Amino acid sequence: MKFKEGDRVEVLRRKEEQYDSWFPAKISFVHSSTYTVRYELFMTSDRKSVVETVHEEDVRPCPWLPSGKKWTAGDIMEVLDLYSWRVGKVVKVLKNDRVVIKLFGSIQLKEHSVSDLRVPQAWQNNRWIMIDQVKD
Repeated sequence: MKFKEGDRVEVLRRKEEQYDSWFPAKISFVHSSTYTVRYELFMTSDRKSVVETVHEEDVRPCPWLPSGKKWTAGDIMEVLDLYSWRVGKVVKVLKNDRVVIKLFGSIQLKEHSVSDLRVPQAWQNNRWIMIDQVKD
């Protein structure tokens, strides 16, 4: 899929500490096989949006957000954690639309609002595919 300047997208960052994290961004400039993006939530130490050039295979449109999902312990989900969407697992459902989650690659447990969660989806062949929920 080709994007144009001004499109809202998500960018996969492959840095070790941010592995498999999708960062909300906006296309600033279109090159032949790369895009210059301005991140929406990822900031420098002086509170300016980080801008970088990324490969087209690391860019996808923003997924649709299904609403009304009832989360249960064991559900695999994506959570908006700090400035990116990360994959995790619901460990416990609390009151007041709160859940405890464990991010993949981390031993920490974190509490989040269910409004910070979404169903994992993959962008394949120019369409969204729901990733099967796996419980162990």
